[in-house]
Amino acid sequence: AKLATVGTTPTRYTDPSTLTRTVNYQVAAVYGRSESEPSAVVSFTPTANAEVDAAEPAIYPNPFGDHLTLRAADRVSQIEIFGADGRLLLKQDRPGTTVDTHTLPAGVYLIRLTLNDNSQRTLRGLKH
Repeated sequence: AKLATVGTTPTRYTDPSTLTRTVNYQVAAVYGRSESEPSAVVSFTPTANAEVDAAEPAIYPNPFGDHLTLRAADRVSQIEIFGADGRLLLKQDRPGTTVDTHTLPAGVYLIRLTLNDNSQRTLRGLKH
């Protein structure tokens, strides 16, 4: 479906069809009678009702406050938290279940988990 003209400010669109099935999206810009080529297709698959793999390391809550909790912490050998500018702000070996983040200001962070098998997971976290 095409949306009405929305200007240059950020726009939100809630698509009710995403509740139960995978949908594909493309974006095109319209100016006057001209229309740009559509963007690459982006697929969205809802996961709200999907089963969560409890063995997969993850962070919660997200957004987090002065503490961050690691799920499957026994599989994590190291946590590194990077600021939006790419600087390493916190590094902890064998972090355990709870990581103290009280020294970090509010913002967006990249959180790299190194697992016991030396594989890595990079997650996005938001501190409020």
